[in-house]
Amino acid sequence: SGSGSGSGSGSGGVSGYSPPDGMVPFYLSPTTLRRLASPIGNVLTDPRSSVVKDACHHLVLLVERTAAAPSISPSDSSRTAPRPDRARHLLRDLLPTILTLHAQTVNVIRGYTTTMMLTVISLCRFKSGLPTLLDALRKNKSRDVREACARYLRAVLEAWSGTTAQNAVGERTAYLAQDVVTHIGNALAKALMDPSQCVRMEARTGFETFRTYYPEPW
Repeated sequence: SGSGSGSGSGSGGVSGYSPPDGMVPFYLSPTTLRRLASPIGNVLTDPRSSVVKDACHHLVLLVERTAAAPSISPSDSSRTAPRPDRARHLLRDLLPTILTLHAQTVNVIRGYTTTMMLTVISLCRFKSGLPTLLDALRKNKSRDVREACARYLRAVLEAWSGTTAQNAVGERTAYLAQDVVTHIGNALAKALMDPSQCVRMEARTGFETFRTYYPEPW
């Protein structure tokens, strides 16, 4: 039946799609992925829990695709190997919207959101989103949002500690620089005095995780 667009001979794309020769697939371009922040954000904030469930699921699939593109070698799963983090701008831009999902009252939506976030944090590093988490942990009026921020910071410590990144002169250094680590530790320590018990409990677990990975500052 001819060679339709779905029968390309490339390395394979999303749902079998292979882009024309010379064209970078959208899921390999951080800039292109970032353009999806607005439409994905709109779907995530849909009042129907079934829509949010699907949106969370497909966002995870997208981030998985960006992390497992054919250009990545099998060794890239180690903590010292280069990581593309192609969805970093997209996730940073989505983070404020994602946190608002914890401020609404539908428990099942908060559950979908937490599951999605814990997965994407393990798949893609986006430290430019840390200021949003740290600020919301200190200032957000919703205890559920503050609790979520503490939980996500713990996931960051578990997934990103010990990983490396290439600096401007080509050297590989710790992905979480010492000043960033200090900010995370200070935020979790202050959250131990949060008015909400659930936030304090999550901060305590997070701070114990912090001390496991970074015992020197404390």
